[in-house]
Amino acid sequence: MKLTKKLILEMIEEEMDEAQKTAKSPRRQFSKIKPWESAIVFFDKSLSGTRPIPPRMVRIKADIDNKWTANLKKNYQQNNIILKVMKDTIDLDGNYSAQPIYINVPGKFLEPDDEGRFWDIDSWILKQKGLTDKYSNLLDNQGNILATKKQQSKWSGV
Repeated sequence: MKLTKKLILEMIEEEMDEAQKTAKSPRRQFSKIKPWESAIVFFDKSLSGTRPIPPRMVRIKADIDNKWTANLKKNYQQNNIILKVMKDTIDLDGNYSAQPIYINVPGKFLEPDDEGRFWDIDSWILKQKGLTDKYSNLLDNQGNILATKKQQSKWSGV
């Protein structure tokens, strides 16, 4: 069998057809987890008059982990807080669960709510953990968007 240009093009077309048939469905932009079911998205539309989300920050639900925060004794650790953030995960079967992640955050990169309902944290800190992207969108474990920056503002009563 002699390789000709026509034969090579036919082989390439066959490979492309097979790849399209076996390709997975295209990646969805938004997660199948609803924001009001999410463990990380702060969702309370009944609030009004909350402060706007500062630039480069995201608004999340989180708790202070008092046990570990109290153990921070060294000078360079004194201004840090350890937050317990629940990460939304979807397993291979499509089942939803929330798993805790503990994040050591320097105090200058977060702003708590006066009543402790939510935390505003610099996006780059959560990006290291895979919870946000470069546009400050909250993500699930598959990289799909749970809430955009505008949605975070809208759902927190800004």
